[in-house]
Amino acid sequence: METTSTNIQEEIKNANRQFESHFELGKTTGLADLYTKEAMLLPTGFDMLQGKKAI
Repeated sequence: METTSTNIQEEIKNANRQFESHFELGKTTGLADLYTKEAMLLPTGFDMLQGKKAI
């Protein structure tokens, strides 16, 4: 069971690193690719974005 937890933690860390890298480089397509087609984004001060295309 511990191995599964570690793998999930590493996957989350990897996704976070990818997000940070795309964000820092201004790669909006790369950022959007990290979301599923059903994703919802709730940016502060803006309307909810729903779906990969909207994000």
